[in-house]
Amino acid sequence: MGDLAEELGFSKSAIYHHVPSKSYLLALALDEALDELTAVIREAQEGVGGSAYERLRSVVRESVRVLVAHQPR
Repeated sequence: MGDLAEELGFSKSAIYHHVPSKSYLLALALDEALDELTAVIREAQEGVGGSAYERLRSVVRESVRVLVAHQPR
């Protein structure tokens, strides 16, 4: 939280005024990433055309993209 506060230019107490805990922030970040991963899998399941192998490759590729995008969080 100290690093986050420093990056934002706030005090830790200012952050805790708006969010209840570090765990809460972690849960938000994880929920966002998991929602996107679920969407990737759902798109592959509903996708028309393409072999199972192509759909699996797409899921792996898109999952890596989502995880890399969310890594800073």
